[in-house]
Amino acid sequence: MTEQPLVEPAEKHIPVLEKISANRILVKVGAVLHPMLAEHWIQWIELYNNGELVEHKDLNPGDKPQAEFEVEFESLGQLMAKEHCNLHGTWQSDMGKIDG
Repeated sequence: MTEQPLVEPAEKHIPVLEKISANRILVKVGAVLHPMLAEHWIQWIELYNNGELVEHKDLNPGDKPQAEFEVEFESLGQLMAKEHCNLHGTWQSDMGKIDG
């Protein structure tokens, strides 16, 4: 019997989008926050509107696994966020609307 490799659960990698003010969206990495250690961290978070990049934010070990983005809710369509874990690669949220 071969041992299965450990795989990080999706709950720590799939971005979660949340409206936090009239013109700001918070993207958190994971429903359970991802670790931000020197050996295992989220390198960047990106926000997309209708498939086009809105903004890219770099992160460093020790930062919170989240980023805030300023947006104009009136011009938003389908939003999606991506993040990149240095060990487990790129993950993305489902595409959807956030009520403005």
